[in-house]
Amino acid sequence: MDVILVLAVLAGITLLALIAWLVRAVRARQWMSAISLAGAVCMIAGLSFILLLPLYLNSHLPDTSLEPLPEAAVKVDPQGLQRVFEGRAHRGTLYDTERQAWIWYEENHAADGTTSGLGGSLTGPETWSWSGIWAVEDQEVCRTFGEHIQCGQIFLIGDLYVETDHVDRIDMQFLVLPDAQYIAPDARRLNVQDV
Repeated sequence: MDVILVLAVLAGITLLALIAWLVRAVRARQWMSAISLAGAVCMIAGLSFILLLPLYLNSHLPDTSLEPLPEAAVKVDPQGLQRVFEGRAHRGTLYDTERQAWIWYEENHAADGTTSGLGGSLTGPETWSWSGIWAVEDQEVCRTFGEHIQCGQIFLIGDLYVETDHVDRIDMQFLVLPDAQYIAPDARRLNVQDV
C-alpha cells in the first residue's frame, strides 16, 4: 500500500476523532476544551496539507523530465522484440529514477536470456555495471536485476528505439549496435555517441 495513502488515512481518522470530541465539548459548553480541540484540528489539518500534499504531488504527477511518446511511434510486436534483443547489443540513454537524471548505457542481450551492461552519468566519470536476465513477456520486454523487475513497451521512431513507462512517457532510447560493435562483458567505459 502507498505510504502516503496510509499517512493520509491516519491523519483523516485523527481529524475525525478530534472533530467528534470538539462537537461534544461545544455541546457541553466546555469552552476551554473546545478551543484546545479546535487548535488541534487546525494543526493536524494544516500539517497534513503542508506535509502530505507535496509528497503526494511529487509521487503522482508526471515527471517533466520524460517526454510523451509521439503519435508517429510504431510499436514493436513480440516477434520484432526477439529480433531487436536476442543476441544484440544496445547503446543509448535511460532515465534513472533513483538519481532523477538521464544516464548513458550499453547493454548486451544474449540468446540464452542473460543481460549485462555498463552505464554512467552523462556529465561525470562515475560508471556502473550490472547483469541479469531478459525476456519478452506479452507485448513488453522485461529485465530482472536481482529482485528488481523492469518491463516496458518498445516503439520505433525512425532508426531510434524507445521504451516507455506504463503511461506512455519515454524513459529509455537506444540504437541496436551492429555485430561488430557488440560489447565485451568485461569492457571498460566506451565513448558514447549521442542518440
